[in-house]
This record gives sequence, structure tokens and C-alpha cells, in this order.
Amino acid sequence: MMKSVTYPRVARAVARTLRTHSTVFGCAALLASGAVAAQDEVGTGVQEEVTVTGFRGSLQTSIAEKKESDLIVEAISAEDIGKLPDASIAESIARVPGLTTQRLDGRAQVISIRGLAPDFSTTLLNGREQVTTGDNRAAEYDQYPSELVGAVLVYKTPEAGLIGQGLSGTVDLQTIRPLAYGRRTIAANLRGETLSLGDLNAGSEEDGYRVSGSYIDQFADDRVGIAIGAAYLDSPTQVERFNSWGYPEVAPGALAMGGAKPYVVSTELKRTGIIGTLEFAPSETFHSTVDLYYSKFEDDQLLRGIELPLFWGGATLEPGFTAENGLVTQGVYDNVKAVVRNDATLRESELWSAGWNGRWDLGTWQLTGDASLSQVDREDTILETYAGTGRAGTGATDTMAFNQSDEGDATFTSVLDYSDPNVIMLTSPQGWGGNAIVGGQDGFINNPSIDDELSAFRVSAARELSGMFTALDFGVNYTLRDKTYSPDRFYLGLVGNTDGDTSVPIPTSALLRPTELNFLGIESMVSYDPLALANPSVYNFVPAVDANVFSRNWAIEENALTGFARVDLQMEVGSSVLNGNIGVQFVQTDQTSEGVGAANPPGGGVSTPAVTTALVAKQGLRRNAAEPEPFAAHAERLCRASRPRPPDGTTAARRYASLRGVHVHQWPGGAVGRQRRQSKPASVDRQRRGRVARKVLRTRGLRLRRGLLQGPGVVHLQRSATLRLHRLPGPRRQ
Repeated sequence: MMKSVTYPRVARAVARTLRTHSTVFGCAALLASGAVAAQDEVGTGVQEEVTVTGFRGSLQTSIAEKKESDLIVEAISAEDIGKLPDASIAESIARVPGLTTQRLDGRAQVISIRGLAPDFSTTLLNGREQVTTGDNRAAEYDQYPSELVGAVLVYKTPEAGLIGQGLSGTVDLQTIRPLAYGRRTIAANLRGETLSLGDLNAGSEEDGYRVSGSYIDQFADDRVGIAIGAAYLDSPTQVERFNSWGYPEVAPGALAMGGAKPYVVSTELKRTGIIGTLEFAPSETFHSTVDLYYSKFEDDQLLRGIELPLFWGGATLEPGFTAENGLVTQGVYDNVKAVVRNDATLRESELWSAGWNGRWDLGTWQLTGDASLSQVDREDTILETYAGTGRAGTGATDTMAFNQSDEGDATFTSVLDYSDPNVIMLTSPQGWGGNAIVGGQDGFINNPSIDDELSAFRVSAARELSGMFTALDFGVNYTLRDKTYSPDRFYLGLVGNTDGDTSVPIPTSALLRPTELNFLGIESMVSYDPLALANPSVYNFVPAVDANVFSRNWAIEENALTGFARVDLQMEVGSSVLNGNIGVQFVQTDQTSEGVGAANPPGGGVSTPAVTTALVAKQGLRRNAAEPEPFAAHAERLCRASRPRPPDGTTAARRYASLRGVHVHQWPGGAVGRQRRQSKPASVDRQRRGRVARKVLRTRGLRLRRGLLQGPGVVHLQRSATLRLHRLPGPRRQ
């Protein structure tokens, strides 16, 4: 059977590494019993091969991979199955030269290669491009447990046969190949952790654990191999966080802290990862592999603290303050209206990945086919709830002395008792969002979601050559990717606030033990469960329908056709051997993106949530000051003047284009029209555009059937080839 030349040389080195590693694992148990025999063989002149194991062996393996590669790569290989010690693979990758990690809540999340932003790199799993849980192309590596990864390759230079490579580099996560591993293995790990800060927030945890297990075996005379692994992580973090903003000039040459936002943050990360690999090699001329990966990621965060607007909230800095080097380090603020915050941030994402690879050896030629599917669904809930002594302009204010350290944080002394539920009530202390909720919003919910799906198909052929050029590899890859982002945002208004001046006591059933704020200088603050209160019996959920909400929605469809050809070369240069490759890669990308430009009706905010007017413009319809009629009425008149859409979508598109690309729809709690932007000529395939539109419609609870839009709340419709509607979101069940 000819030597495999389908993948880059470094990939073949990994296969040899795993095979050698299995020999090490098997020989370790025989080392003690064979020691005497080894001494006897030395006397007869027989030389014994010594194999290095453990951490030193993994380092030697990584060095060997880099030496054998004809690319500039960094390599990591596990000391043994399941023994990479890090919570995620990002922490392992960050140890190699030229790579750094960016942390979120104390854990490594994304990777920067050679100082470039994470968006400039891509991530592969067993050589296949993966979807991402973030809003862009950067992979969030805390989705991948280190216990389930056998090796990592970081390509720092381009290679013609490498699909989906990034500008700064490409990270390829590789799982175990059971036939190459070559022996039965059962591995299990259990680790625990505890936090020195304890549980800072009521309802949080201070202890966590990690458990993982792997099973690798071969059957049918090493013609069938399986590898199964699972890992579960329950990891809490506790953080005392101080954030100050805005330094106004309170005296000539003296700047003072204008506001502070300190929090006690408790996070609990739960992650489940499962992998499965099935290898089938019935003959020396055929080899097939099926890879499966699943990950469920839950990140729950509680944030409690006291937001102090200080100067920016109308407080007064009393005379007699102390300033050093132009910065006020000690002083007293009077008339402080603090905002007591009990917030929660929840993130849940599920990632699926499946791939099949088949390789046929046909004498001189070797054919390879590969198909893969990767999908992720992510939903966030970012909840803010406010409490204080009363609504803006009412309730007691505080007098707070502060002392700011050289490191930028500060401690405060207060007069009010922020841990007394008789003093602190549910309310809007600063009157934020008064244009949406009478008397100011009492909280806010941001509920964005991401859907990302990628499928890829690859066919390639390779053969060995003679002479200076040792191998030829060429092929084609086709990738289809759809990604949508939908933000749902709501203002929270207390049901009991019927007159705009009412504050509501915190329900006794939701009260928890007070949260200590000793790091801030304040003894404690009132605490309650914000998720328990986020229901229609306590709050009204008022959809945010400002321009920013509509303009944040987007959908992208990307199809990429990649062709490549590469020849490997090997030649002697003096007393050394030169290895390398020469290749070319051609990529044709066909991308369609959807977005909106939106503007609120005259008068700004949402004064009557039951009736919403949205102005959605494709290009440019701007208000003309000389226009005799109101802008909104003028736009509505244009829409009413249009006739129903005929069967020919192209004709309808021309008609609506003649109306300057603007559609305005007004109805109670119904739908909002939205015009899509295209980065392609109008001749683009309408069927493919329709798939993207229908996918976005499904996320809004609507459907398009025979050219008619159907769904709750749709009572009026202007249709065109480029128009799609979505329902205004209602309250979600908690």
C-alpha cells in the first residue's frame, strides 16, 4: 500500500506520534519485569531501545512533529489520554510560542496568534472548519474540553491543501484515531476545586469538580476501531470587581471619579463534552472514519452591587477634597442616589459536529472524500433589576465619603443602610428609560440568540512521484454556511407602578441573605433572586422598538468554493536535505448579508407600546424639513399608494424600488417590515436568498407560504422580493 499523501506531512507525523505513544503506554507496565532480561541482553551485545514516556516524552514528540513538518507549526500532544491538565484546550494552546489567550471571568476563551485579533484565525476539528458560538468567526475554546483532545496543531504559515485557514493562523484540534493508537485503553479522571473567597453571592457555589472518561479499542483483527470519550465540568468562580468611569474636572486642574460600578460576581460554568470516533479499514485499499462531537455549555452568572452615578447622577462634591497629581483621591459626595443592582447573565449553547472521511488506494492514485456538518445554537439572557430608596426625585439620598487608592479602586463610607429591605425597594432611582416606561424603567432584559450552521464537502486525489518532487495532491472543497443573530430586548416596568411614582417592596419570598461588600467599604446590601422576580406578575415586559434594536438583527449566507494543488519536494542541498512544498489555492466566495437601517418616528421613544411605528429604509429616505406633512405620515402614504405584489417578484421589486426603498407598517403589536441589503448583483439566485429569509422568519415565529406571510400579530403586509417581516418579541418564559 502506498504511503498516504492526502494530508500535510505534519498530520502524518501526528499519526506516527499517536502510534508511538501507544507503544510507550504498553511498555510501561512491562518495564519492571523486563529489567533483568535487559541486563542479560547487554552482556550478549544486544542493544535495547529506550523510549521516553510521560511529560518529557510529550515534549520530544512535539519537537519531532515540528522538525518533520515542511510548514511553520506549533504542536501539542497529550502526555496520556485525558491528561491535559487545563480546564479548556485554550489554556493548553496559549503555552506555545506566538499564541496568547484572552480571558473571560478568569478562564481562557479565545486565542490570538502573533498578536492579531482572534477574528483573524480559524479553528478546525480533525481538519474540518467549525462553527462558532460568538458573534463573529472567532472560536470560543472553552467549548472544547482538554480531556477529549489528543493533539493540537497550530499552522502559522499557509498551505494549499489546508481548507478554511485564517490570516494569522489556523488551529487544528485532533482527536484520537483508535486504529493508529493500537491498543485497548480505559482512562478516567476526577478532580476537585475549592475557592478561597467562598460563596460571595447567595445561591452561588464555592466548590467544583471535573470528571472525564475515555474508552479506546480495536476489533476484527484491527480492522474496526472505536474511541469514545465524555467530560463534565462544574466550575465556579468568585470575583470582587470595581469599575469607575468618567473623570470630570471639578476644579481647575483637578479630576474626580464621576461614577463607580462595583460588583460581586459569582459564576458557575457547566460543560458537557462527548466525542465518538469509528474507524473501519476492511482492506489495505480502503479506510473510513466517522467523527462525532457534542458540547453543551451553560454559564450562569449572578452580579450584585451598588451602582454610584456620583457626579454624573447629580451628586455634589463638597469642598475640602484632597487632590494629588491632578486627581481627587479623597472627598465627600452629597446627594448621592445609588442604584442597588441584582443582575443575572445566563448563556446556554449547544454545538454539534459530525464528519465522515473515506480514502481509497487505487494503485498509483489515492482518492479521498470528506463530508462534515457543524451547527451551534446559542441563547443569552442578560437581566438587570434596579432597586433604591425611591424613584428619581423622591426617596432618601446618601452622603458618601470616598478614598481612592493608587491602583484606581476606591472605598466608600455611607449613611444609609443598603441591606435593609424596608429602605431599599424595587424602583428606578435614576429614572433611566423614562421615554419607554412612565417614571423610568425598573430593569432591562437583553435576550440575543445565535444560529450558525456549516456544511462542507471535499474531494481530492494524490499520488507519489519520483525525483525531486515526491508527491502530488489536488482537490476541491465546497462550504455552505448560514449564520443569524437576533436580539430580543425588553424594558421592565413594575406592574404595581400605575402612576409613575410608585416603588414596590421586594417580595419576602425572593429575599436572600445580604451580600457583603467589604472590599467596597460598605458592610452589605439587600439581595434577592432576580430570576424569580422576572415574571409578568411583578414586571411588565415592554419591547424595545428603538432603531438600534432593528439594526442589530443580521443574517449572513456564505458559500465558498476552494480548489487547490500542491506538490511536495525533497532535495539534497550540500550535506543537508531540503523538504518543502509548492502549492496554489483558489477560493471563490459568494456571500449574501442581510441587515437593516432603522429610525424611530418623530418624537423618539416608545410612548404607546400597543401601537408601534417603525421606519425601515434600504437607502437614504431622510426627513426633509421643508416637507409640509409629517415624515411618518408621508412614508405611510407612499406605502398605501403601492398595489399588492403580483406573482412576479422581480416586477414587485422594481415597483418598491420606485418608492425610494422605504416601507412603513403600523399596527398593534404586530409585525415590522424590513428591507434587506445585498452585497451581490440583483441577478443572484432568488431561491438561495429565500432560504436565508425563511430561516430568519422561523426564528421570529413566522413562515412564508406561497408568497404569503403567516404568523401571530401579522395584520398588514406590503410584499416585495426583498422584504421580510418579523413579529415583535413578547415576554419569554423563565
